[in-house]
Amino acid sequence: MQFNKIFSAKILIIIIILFSCGCSDSASNYRETKKIVFFDENYKEQKFDICADKQHNKYCLSNEQVLSTIYGSNTSFTQPNLVKINTKGEGRLIYSAAFENHNQLFALFVSGFSKYDNSSSIETCHSCVQQMGIAIYAFDSTKHKWEFFSINPNVGTYGSYGEINLGVDKNTNLSIYPGLNQDYLLTLEMGFTAQGYTSTSISTISVIQALGDKATKDLGTIDTSLINCSGIQNSALDWDSKQFVIFSKENIYPEIHLDIEYKSEPCESEKAKVLRTEKQIYKYSPDQNKYLK
Repeated sequence: MQFNKIFSAKILIIIIILFSCGCSDSASNYRETKKIVFFDENYKEQKFDICADKQHNKYCLSNEQVLSTIYGSNTSFTQPNLVKINTKGEGRLIYSAAFENHNQLFALFVSGFSKYDNSSSIETCHSCVQQMGIAIYAFDSTKHKWEFFSINPNVGTYGSYGEINLGVDKNTNLSIYPGLNQDYLLTLEMGFTAQGYTSTSISTISVIQALGDKATKDLGTIDTSLINCSGIQNSALDWDSKQFVIFSKENIYPEIHLDIEYKSEPCESEKAKVLRTEKQIYKYSPDQNKYLK
């Protein structure tokens, strides 16, 4: 694993839409969940418009419309995809995708808000983060209009050097998975390098049908790898994992499975052998409202 910048965040965002499963009784209780949405390349044009009737360019959601919805009335557009929020900073869309679930069309938008420093410039230090926002719309085919499903301008702060690092050319992914209820599970895989150690983890966040702060809830973090390139060999063995999102009719949210391999040599050495393997399963606990191993 390589990172271009120290403390740079490699983010894998998986938003899991938990709608009614519609599974037959004969279906297995456990199966790997199938992806229904992947990154598109709208970001290259900085144009994120989504149209319900793409062929005729009708019933469209524009950059300006979505950003005004996310950040409210205290905004002023300086570019089609750039708004200033009072004197505090600026926000822009960084991703959009359209997808269908149970024959209904949805539109997902992800935004990033960056704070200004004392000179009214964007903060770009190693540990400077972006505030991530989301907006999800559902298209009413009878009324021929988009309706709000879930909107929150402040899901949390992520990234480094003043950006979330979300985009196809930055080796990140966004996937949507079906689940059980009308809730979402949003997961972010982030990697950090410091003092010769590189680690990755998955942050889990629930998203419900609501507007504002109540729309999201932090459900905990899951470690997924640790690479030791510090030059100091110790008991912190290198380990890596493959992650799987598993549907279960017994749980509100999908399970997250890790297949872990512990290595004999540090720093991803070509001489490294697999010393042992381990299976970890993380499930959502309704009592504690978070993911537990």
